[in-house]
Parts: sequence; C-alpha cells; structure tokens
Amino acid sequence: MIFTAVLMYIILAAAILSGVLAVFIAASTLFSSKTVVSQREVQLGEEVQIFARIDERKEKKKKRKVKKEKDSKTNLSDSLLERLADLPEGYHVLTGLELKLTEPVSIKDSETDRAEVDYLVMGPKRIFLFKPISIDKEGTNIRLEEKVVFEYLKRNLTREYRVVGWLVGEGDNDGNTKIVSEQELIGEVTKLERYSQGKKSRPVGEDVHEILSVLKLSRWESGESDKQDQGTHVFA
Repeated sequence: MIFTAVLMYIILAAAILSGVLAVFIAASTLFSSKTVVSQREVQLGEEVQIFARIDERKEKKKKRKVKKEKDSKTNLSDSLLERLADLPEGYHVLTGLELKLTEPVSIKDSETDRAEVDYLVMGPKRIFLFKPISIDKEGTNIRLEEKVVFEYLKRNLTREYRVVGWLVGEGDNDGNTKIVSEQELIGEVTKLERYSQGKKSRPVGEDVHEILSVLKLSRWESGESDKQDQGTHVFA
C-alpha cells in the first residue's frame, strides 16, 4: 500500500515536471522566434538602407557622367567650329540643324523621322555630318542622321547627294563608323573630296543655294557669314 502511494507520487511529480518543461520549451521557442524575427527586421532595414545608398550613389554617378559629356560636347563644339571655319573655299558649315521627315527611316533596330545635326558641312561633292563621339559612342545616331539628311534632300529636291557621317574624337574605327580626331578632320575631309562622289550622286557644289533654301537658312539669303574673307561660309 505504501509502495503504491509512493509510486503515485513519483508519477504525479514526473507529470508536473514534464508540464513545466513543456512550458519552458514553448516559451524558449517563442522568445527565440521573436528574436529571429527582430533580427531579420533589423537586417532587412539595414539592407534597405544599403540599397538606398547604392541607388543614391548610382544617381550621383549618372549625373556626373551626363555633366561630363555635356561639358565635353560644349568644349568640343567651340573648338570644332573654329577648326571647320578653316576649311578652304567652296565649303559651307551649318550648325544646329533640326530636320523632320513625313515618313521615318530605319537602320538596324533603330528608327526615326527626325535628326538633330550638330555640324553639317557642304563640300564641292559631298555633305559631311559630324557628331562628338562622347555623345554617340555606338555610331547609331550618326548613321540615322545620314539617312534622314539624304532622304530629306531627295524628297525635297528629287536629287541624290552623297552624305557621309563621322564621329569626332579619340577612338578606334569599328568598320561601320569612321572616327576622326579633331586635328585630322580638315585633312580627312579635303582628302575624301578629291575622289568621285559616286555616279548616282549629284555634286553638292552645283546646288548650294537650293540646298540651303530647303534647309531654311535665312542667313544665306541675307548674305551673313562669319568667315567670308576665307571663302568658308559658317552658319551658326
């Protein structure tokens, strides 16, 4: 009888101990879970802050790049215009042209119906387009500008002129787009002009007045020019 009572007490104590242990384990698990969640929240918050800082740095880097390219274009534009003004007699330099077609033209995966030409030079045989390489590193824009200018003149004058687009700056030719340094530009232009413009193309020098009229350059009508004494007409 005593043995049975002792056994019952032992079983009861074991049950109580098991219950206490289960409560302790549950509490520990809950606390651990909350701690993990709290740590994860802190970690996520830190990650968000890190990403925010990264995005901010990227944005600043992008703005610096845009400013650098803009400054580069401005500096190149000023010196390039002065250099182009030294072309020999028979050349005409046009700047800041905006042309728009009624129907778009395309090249590879790019398509456009307009062109913003930085520099257009009318030689005796050809029309040259120049764009700073810092603005058009892939040469896509200058190729499109070639087609826009060609089509614009063809549709308005029903004649075909040889249009050549070059990038100006330092770099290696990729086989598709010619890159010419500012120092070599005059020599490269005059050298190419010594060759035929092509059987189908009409010499530009024969239609200077008409081409300028189509491009709506009122300064030609008024006879204004920055370098008339050297025989090179510069329209800024």
